[in-house]
Amino acid sequence: MRISRSVIILTVAVVALAAILSIPSKHLPNAKTAYASGQVSCPAGQAVVGMAINTGPSCAAFASAPLTGVTGTITGTLLAVGGSNTGNVTITGAVVGSNCVANATDGTPASTGTFIDCNVGSANTATVRIVAFVIGTPASKAYNVKVFN
Repeated sequence: MRISRSVIILTVAVVALAAILSIPSKHLPNAKTAYASGQVSCPAGQAVVGMAINTGPSCAAFASAPLTGVTGTITGTLLAVGGSNTGNVTITGAVVGSNCVANATDGTPASTGTFIDCNVGSANTATVRIVAFVIGTPASKAYNVKVFN
Protein backbone atom coordinates (compact mmCIF):
# COMPACT_ATOMS: atom_id res chain seq x y z
CA MET A 1 0.00 0.00 0.00
CA ARG A 2 1.37 3.39 -0.97
CA ILE A 3 0.68 6.39 1.25
CA SER A 4 1.10 9.81 -0.28
CA ARG A 5 3.34 12.41 1.27
CA SER A 6 0.42 14.79 1.82
CA VAL A 7 -1.47 12.15 3.86
CA ILE A 8 1.56 11.66 6.08
CA ILE A 9 1.99 15.42 6.53
CA LEU A 10 -1.72 15.85 7.33
CA THR A 11 -1.61 13.01 9.87
CA VAL A 12 1.43 14.52 11.58
CA ALA A 13 -0.26 17.93 11.63
CA VAL A 14 -3.44 16.55 13.26
CA VAL A 15 -1.47 14.66 15.91
CA ALA A 16 0.67 17.76 16.58
CA LEU A 17 -2.43 19.96 16.90
CA ALA A 18 -4.02 17.46 19.28
CA ALA A 19 -0.85 17.51 21.40
CA ILE A 20 -0.75 21.31 21.45
CA LEU A 21 -4.41 21.52 22.49
CA SER A 22 -3.98 18.64 24.96
CA ILE A 23 -6.69 16.63 23.26
CA PRO A 24 -6.44 12.94 24.10
CA SER A 25 -6.10 11.04 20.83
CA LYS A 26 -8.93 8.69 21.81
CA HIS A 27 -11.38 11.58 21.22
CA LEU A 28 -10.32 12.26 17.64
CA PRO A 29 -11.81 9.23 15.89
CA ASN A 30 -14.95 9.18 18.05
CA ALA A 31 -15.91 12.81 17.43
CA LYS A 32 -15.12 12.53 13.72
CA THR A 33 -17.14 9.34 13.33
CA ALA A 34 -20.15 10.59 15.29
CA TYR A 35 -20.29 13.87 13.38
CA ALA A 36 -19.79 12.30 9.94
CA SER A 37 -22.37 9.56 10.51
CA GLY A 38 -25.09 11.85 11.83
CA GLN A 39 -25.14 10.05 15.18
CA VAL A 40 -24.90 13.28 17.14
CA SER A 41 -27.96 13.93 19.27
CA CYS A 42 -29.11 16.21 22.05
CA PRO A 43 -31.79 15.94 24.75
CA ALA A 44 -35.41 16.72 23.85
CA GLY A 45 -35.99 20.44 23.30
CA GLN A 46 -32.37 21.05 22.32
CA ALA A 47 -30.46 21.10 19.04
CA VAL A 48 -26.82 20.70 18.03
CA VAL A 49 -25.28 24.16 17.69
CA GLY A 50 -21.64 23.14 17.32
CA MET A 51 -19.15 20.30 17.39
CA ALA A 52 -15.80 20.26 19.15
CA ILE A 53 -13.19 17.55 18.73
CA ASN A 54 -12.46 17.27 22.44
CA THR A 55 -15.98 17.60 23.86
CA GLY A 56 -18.35 16.33 21.19
CA PRO A 57 -21.61 18.10 20.34
CA SER A 58 -22.64 21.38 21.91
CA CYS A 59 -26.36 21.47 22.60
CA ALA A 60 -28.57 24.45 23.33
CA ALA A 61 -32.23 24.70 24.21
CA PHE A 62 -34.48 26.73 21.99
CA ALA A 63 -37.22 28.65 23.75
CA SER A 64 -39.76 27.90 21.04
CA ALA A 65 -40.30 26.04 17.80
CA PRO A 66 -38.45 27.50 14.82
CA LEU A 67 -40.09 30.33 12.93
CA THR A 68 -40.55 29.50 9.25
CA GLY A 69 -41.05 31.16 5.90
CA VAL A 70 -40.45 30.68 2.18
CA THR A 71 -38.55 33.02 -0.11
CA GLY A 72 -39.82 33.92 -3.52
CA THR A 73 -37.77 32.47 -6.36
CA ILE A 74 -34.18 33.67 -6.15
CA THR A 75 -33.19 34.14 -9.78
CA GLY A 76 -29.87 32.59 -10.72
CA THR A 77 -27.65 35.03 -12.59
CA LEU A 78 -24.05 34.62 -13.73
CA LEU A 79 -21.82 35.00 -10.67
CA ALA A 80 -18.12 35.69 -10.32
CA VAL A 81 -16.25 33.96 -7.50
CA GLY A 82 -17.60 35.44 -4.25
CA GLY A 83 -20.66 36.91 -5.97
CA SER A 84 -24.16 36.15 -4.74
CA ASN A 85 -27.85 36.16 -5.59
CA THR A 86 -30.08 37.10 -2.64
CA GLY A 87 -33.68 36.92 -1.54
CA ASN A 88 -35.50 38.05 1.58
CA VAL A 89 -38.39 36.53 3.46
CA THR A 90 -40.48 38.18 6.17
CA ILE A 91 -40.58 35.99 9.28
CA THR A 92 -42.52 37.68 12.06
CA GLY A 93 -40.66 37.40 15.36
CA ALA A 94 -37.21 36.79 13.86
CA VAL A 95 -34.58 38.51 16.01
CA VAL A 96 -31.39 40.03 14.57
CA GLY A 97 -28.49 37.58 14.89
CA SER A 98 -30.66 34.48 15.36
CA ASN A 99 -29.59 31.16 13.83
CA CYS A 100 -31.06 30.68 10.39
CA VAL A 101 -31.05 27.80 7.89
CA ALA A 102 -32.31 27.59 4.32
CA ASN A 103 -32.95 24.65 1.98
CA ALA A 104 -34.37 24.60 -1.54
CA THR A 105 -38.13 23.97 -1.58
CA ASP A 106 -37.65 21.29 -4.25
CA GLY A 107 -35.31 19.34 -1.96
CA THR A 108 -32.28 19.59 -4.22
CA PRO A 109 -28.82 20.60 -2.95
CA ALA A 110 -27.11 23.88 -3.76
CA SER A 111 -26.05 24.23 -7.38
CA THR A 112 -22.54 23.00 -8.15
CA GLY A 113 -19.99 25.64 -7.21
CA THR A 114 -22.26 27.45 -4.74
CA PHE A 115 -23.28 27.35 -1.10
CA ILE A 116 -26.39 28.61 0.68
CA ASP A 117 -26.05 31.24 3.42
CA CYS A 118 -28.84 32.53 5.63
CA ASN A 119 -28.87 35.31 8.20
CA VAL A 120 -31.24 37.52 10.15
CA GLY A 121 -29.80 40.99 9.65
CA SER A 122 -32.89 43.00 10.55
CA ALA A 123 -35.93 42.29 12.71
CA ASN A 124 -38.51 40.04 11.07
CA THR A 125 -36.41 39.52 7.92
CA ALA A 126 -34.20 36.61 6.90
CA THR A 127 -31.88 36.95 3.92
CA VAL A 128 -30.83 33.93 1.86
CA ARG A 129 -27.69 34.24 -0.26
CA ILE A 130 -26.54 31.82 -2.93
CA VAL A 131 -22.78 32.42 -2.97
CA ALA A 132 -20.45 31.23 -5.75
CA PHE A 133 -17.04 29.76 -5.07
CA VAL A 134 -16.51 29.18 -8.80
CA ILE A 135 -17.80 31.17 -11.78
CA GLY A 136 -21.27 29.99 -12.77
CA THR A 137 -25.01 30.49 -12.85
CA PRO A 138 -26.96 28.83 -10.03
CA ALA A 139 -30.44 27.46 -10.65
CA SER A 140 -33.41 29.72 -9.89
CA LYS A 141 -35.15 28.34 -6.79
CA ALA A 142 -37.29 29.25 -3.79
CA TYR A 143 -36.03 28.36 -0.29
CA ASN A 144 -37.61 27.15 2.94
CA VAL A 145 -36.21 29.16 5.84
CA LYS A 146 -36.14 28.32 9.56
CA VAL A 147 -35.13 30.85 12.21
CA PHE A 148 -34.20 29.77 15.74
CA ASN A 149 -34.47 32.69 18.19
